[in-house]
Amino acid sequence: MSTISLNKFFELFKNTVNDIDQNFKINDKLQSQQSYDSIAMIKTALLIEDNFNFQISLEVLNDRNNSIKTLYDYCLKNKK
Repeated sequence: MSTISLNKFFELFKNTVNDIDQNFKINDKLQSQQSYDSIAMIKTALLIEDNFNFQISLEVLNDRNNSIKTLYDYCLKNKK
């Protein structure tokens, strides 16, 4: 399985999680987005499973320090 790029992952994330602020950047904290709620975390978990072939814990997705970049790096380290 080939790895998607960070920019592609970011685009998929924005399309998966509804109502993301248009000014949201790759290094912005996920928790800064009001629309990043429990449903968005589940959608993100499914996105990661589809693209990186592993199940991510909701604890990781709920980490207040995560950005798209840090989440992407985590996925690269843990992909199967």
